[in-house]
Amino acid sequence: MIRTVVDMNAVTIVLIAGLVIWTIAGRMAGRPLRTRRLFVIPAILAVIGLTRLNGVHLTVMDIALLVVQVVLGLGLGALRGWTIHLYERDGFLWMRYRWTTVALWVLSIVVRLAFAFGGHMVGADDGNSQVLMIGFGVSLLGEGLMVAWRANGLGIPFAPDDRARGRILG
Repeated sequence: MIRTVVDMNAVTIVLIAGLVIWTIAGRMAGRPLRTRRLFVIPAILAVIGLTRLNGVHLTVMDIALLVVQVVLGLGLGALRGWTIHLYERDGFLWMRYRWTTVALWVLSIVVRLAFAFGGHMVGADDGNSQVLMIGFGVSLLGEGLMVAWRANGLGIPFAPDDRARGRILG
């Protein structure tokens, strides 16, 4: 039982690390700004993390740390969103990460690791990998909210969503 939980946590951590690397690499190259990528995918990640908490016994300390991490995730995500370069290309709005954005990703990861370590030190270990998934989704949601707010004032249309163009990835 314990081995299965450890393996599941390791798989979740590897999955999240892969998603972070894929997200950063793709956004460093620049990509069209699409509503689905700003809000739907981050919301799905956060909801997956929340649903995986079902059946996990959370202490008051676990819940307090989760709330603080969600608030920090939103804030750090919004800060990252402020550093993203927004520009017009082919008549649509595009976004590209800057090196300051990547530095804020590193800061976000360090903060998350500090919470994991600190939580472990005070006995708040339940749902750690699920909290990572929630934090990743909420952080991307904070980033998306800031980008959308900034983009709203530019008067450049968002790129059409992938499904509207008849393909899944783009």
